[in-house]
Formats: sequence, C-alpha cells, structure tokens
Amino acid sequence: MIARTVNYLAASSPRLRRLIWHHAYEHLNRLFARTDWHFLSYGYVSPDGAPIPLALDAEDEPDRPFVQLYHHVARSAGENALVGRDVLEVSSGRGGGAAFMAKYMGSRLVIGMDRAEHAVRYSVSRHRRTNLAYCAGDAEALPFADARFDVVVNIESSHCYGSMVTFLREVRRVLRPGGAFGWADVRDTHERAALDAAFREAALPPELTEDITANVLASLDQTNGRKMAVMRRAVPRPLIPLMLQFAGVPGSNIYEEFARGTKQYLHYACRKA
Repeated sequence: MIARTVNYLAASSPRLRRLIWHHAYEHLNRLFARTDWHFLSYGYVSPDGAPIPLALDAEDEPDRPFVQLYHHVARSAGENALVGRDVLEVSSGRGGGAAFMAKYMGSRLVIGMDRAEHAVRYSVSRHRRTNLAYCAGDAEALPFADARFDVVVNIESSHCYGSMVTFLREVRRVLRPGGAFGWADVRDTHERAALDAAFREAALPPELTEDITANVLASLDQTNGRKMAVMRRAVPRPLIPLMLQFAGVPGSNIYEEFARGTKQYLHYACRKA
C-alpha cells in the first residue's frame, strides 16, 4: 500500500516521492538500529532449491539469500569483474552488500553511498575493512568525479528516485570507459517500456536483461521466519502490519503481485561505451 501511494503521488511530483521514501528509510534504520539486520533487499534463491556455489564464512551464512543477490548482479559484469577494481554501490542501505563485495570479490575499493544518514552511520559502525568506505550522497547528484569507478551497483532502490534518467546519467558520468553497471529492482509490468526507454536515453543500453522474480519469491519464502523474528524484537506492535507489507512477506501485496505477474523483479547489466 505504501508503494502504491508513493507511486501515485510520484506521477505528479517526483520530488515528493524522493522525500517520502527518504523519511521512510530514515525511520526504518532507526527502528533497526540495534539489530544485526544488514540487508533491506529481498534476496535471490534458486527456485528449485539447488545450492548456488558461493563459499561464505560462518558469520555471513545467515545472510546467504541477500548476499546471493549481490553476487548474481555483480558477476553479470564478468566472473572476476570486481577484482582489483574501484566499485560504487549507490543506495547501499545498511551496508551488507558493499561489505560482501569488499570481502569476497577482490575489489580494490568499495564505496557504499546512501542518502539516509542513519544507514551510513550504521554501516560505518558495523562493517570495517581496509578496502571499504561509506558516505552520504544523492543518487541523482553523485558526489564523485567523472570516470571515478570501474563498476557501479544499484540494488532495489531506484524506485525511490525522482528521475530514473537523471540517476542513470549520473551512473554513466562516474563510470570509466568500459565500466560496468549492475542494476536490479522492482517494477510494475506495465512500466517496463518506460524503464527501457530511460536506459536508452541515458546512453546505458543493457547488454543483459532478465526477470528474476521467481528467484526473489523463493528468497521471500526462505527468509520469512528470520524477518518475522527481527520484527517482533525491533518493531512496535502497531507498526508490524505496515512492516510486513514493506518486507514483502508471503501474503503481502507485493508478494502477491510478484506471484500474479503484475510486478516484476528485474536485473539489467550495462557497460559504458
């Protein structure tokens, strides 16, 4: 219901959409400040239950479904595309994805950037590596020099932005020639044509497009128990129904829309010419 209301308002006011989502995520990060919940994305699991070959340390194993989404998106740039590279995650949330790329994918430097200052503070306090940093910034006005990064990643965040084209142009600006962009997010099925047009207008035509909705649904099923346990500990009882919708648990609006096919979870891989 929140997403529907925000998207309706955004049709006439992209600035209002940005404002609403910004305050929503700031509040969410305050609620979860004392939890070990490092990811806000829905995750990625093989629909048939087959294991995805990815070795994780024991401390990271509980986050496997969420890590697998980052692994899938980052690997679309090439098997070892992040090795020795400078990587930016736009809208890095609670920092788990950037920390995974810094720890497991051989990156020279990973910077996680988010507009929510509470999320940045949490990330800095929880994820510490010599090749990892976090900062505050706006996805539609990236605070970095031209051609600064080899790889840019953006997971499940762009639906909050005022202008997809503006964001994509900023991604292209900060990418080095030949640099890769991995994107994944939710869209209503009828929005697909406008989304593809935005990528073309920003001169970032995808080399790969795929619908990973089935993988996301499998992850929502697998992670439901853990999400419920975290909510019972961290969320005031009156807010739990709202948070269940946000989290996409089985029976929520977005889960049912995924199941019916009226909403898709998409993954695009692009390269700057």
